[in-house]
Amino acid sequence: MEFSLDGMEIGRYEGPVGGNINDISGVAMSEAGDVVVSRTIRSVDGKSYTTDFFQLDRGARTWLPVTLTGPGGWARAIGFDGRTLITSRFNGQMSRFTEVK
Repeated sequence: MEFSLDGMEIGRYEGPVGGNINDISGVAMSEAGDVVVSRTIRSVDGKSYTTDFFQLDRGARTWLPVTLTGPGGWARAIGFDGRTLITSRFNGQMSRFTEVK
């Protein structure tokens, strides 16, 4: 759900396709209103993780995959610095990804 600053509901969106709400590992919103979520899923054997990132397309009312380069595994979206997405890994290592559109 999305709310205005005065508390009015302005949008309601389903989550990214696949997984469930418990798989969302992070949410970030830029000053321009871009919203990115990270979804982390544990492997069947429990020994590894896969993280996917999605950006909200409000007009289409859907989530679009975001391709980020870097090491795989567990990660989460934690915020933006301007238009640069900031992520954090399990060990606390932070990464910056530009050109999130």
